[in-house]
Amino acid sequence: EVQSYQEHFLYKQTLQPQIVSILSGQRLKHLWLFRDAGTDDSLLVNKAELFVATRNMNGQPVFADITLPVFTLKERCLQVVRSLVKPVDYRKLDIVRSLYEDLEDHPDIRKDLQRLMNQWCRETLRPENSHALA
Repeated sequence: EVQSYQEHFLYKQTLQPQIVSILSGQRLKHLWLFRDAGTDDSLLVNKAELFVATRNMNGQPVFADITLPVFTLKERCLQVVRSLVKPVDYRKLDIVRSLYEDLEDHPDIRKDLQRLMNQWCRETLRPENSHALA
């Protein structure tokens, strides 16, 4: 699933495998986040969380290689439990309290955007990057 934020507009489209034609010229230089349509988990594109559709030096579009990240065993277990148990039934499971909270903390694109923005601000505002702001 592809989500692109353009001003306040959210463009969302489910991609079939092997199709990246939506990265057309009209969407160049926009930031893209790729998500799993079933779980809303983040996917990686060209080994990164964010993708900027650009053209290479020959003017051809840059391809997006969309892959699954390597999940920890805990993350994968949480995904499986979420797929098998309704959210209202999480607290009925015989597990430690911290896992209830982890289960209830579903993947959320808005949280990821906030985290990525904070990360970008920290990296941009480092003293060694101050020349980039001038």
